[in-house]
Amino acid sequence: MPSDPMFSENGALDIAAVMEVMDAAFDPIFGEAWSASQCLGILDLPGFSRFRVKGEGATAWLSSLITGRVPKPGRIGLAYFSDDK
Repeated sequence: MPSDPMFSENGALDIAAVMEVMDAAFDPIFGEAWSASQCLGILDLPGFSRFRVKGEGATAWLSSLITGRVPKPGRIGLAYFSDDK
């Protein structure tokens, strides 16, 4: 079994190793979060689209395709389409 630097020989989580990785990641993550909140943040979401689905069986059909609930008539909602994976 390959060794994992996050775990000791007996399989226990090595907190010092985890903290070392977290400390190394903190500065760049903090810098990006600070810049996005204080300066400018852009989130590219090309997959978001608006559709109007209506007709007999529309709710059942849409419900079979999305991961959440279909919004009530007259409401909008964010829905994710899933695949077979």
